[in-house]
Amino acid sequence: MEDRITSVPDTELVASGVRLRAPYLLQQANYTIELARSEGEALAAKMAPGFVDKVDAVRAKVAKAFEDKTISAAEAKLATGT
Repeated sequence: MEDRITSVPDTELVASGVRLRAPYLLQQANYTIELARSEGEALAAKMAPGFVDKVDAVRAKVAKAFEDKTISAAEAKLATGT
């Protein structure tokens, strides 16, 4: 998969993230991406080319999906149940 930013299996990611609310994860992603970009070349040299852009693209997909009321309602229900 071209847009994967981790080698952790999906089932493991879902299991570890199910109790975390999407808005908080998006807030953290925004902060982390902004911080990584502010570090510039010093950090970029330690990562795969385009890694921050790839992470930002995934963050944007999550943010876009969360705009769907069905998804946000399901996420809220799952978070309440956990």
